[in-house]
Amino acid sequence: GNNDNKDEDKGEEKKGIREEGNESKIKELVIWTGQWENLQFFTPALELVLHSALELILESEHDPVRQKKLENVIGFLKYFPKIYPELVVSLARKTDPQKWRILFKYC
Repeated sequence: GNNDNKDEDKGEEKKGIREEGNESKIKELVIWTGQWENLQFFTPALELVLHSALELILESEHDPVRQKKLENVIGFLKYFPKIYPELVVSLARKTDPQKWRILFKYC
C-alpha cells in the first residue's frame, strides 16, 4: 500500500543523493538552491553546509556513513563551480591546519 512506498522512499533518501537513480534528485536540489545564488548570504550559507559536513567526519573519520555524507555535500557544492573553490579556501582559512588533510582529501 501507500505506507510501503513511503518507507521505501525514506530508505532511498538514507542511501545518499549521489547513488545511482538519485541523480535527478540532486539536479532538482541544485535548481532549487540555485535560485538564491545571487543573494548576499548564498556563499556563506553553503560554506556553513560544508563546515557542518567536515565537522561530522572529524568526529569519526573512518565512519563510512559520515564519509558518504561529506562526499554527497561536496558533490552537491561542485554544481556551483563559480563559488566552489572560494568555499573550500574560505573554510580552510577558518579551520585548524591540522584538519586540512581531511578537508583537502575530500575536496
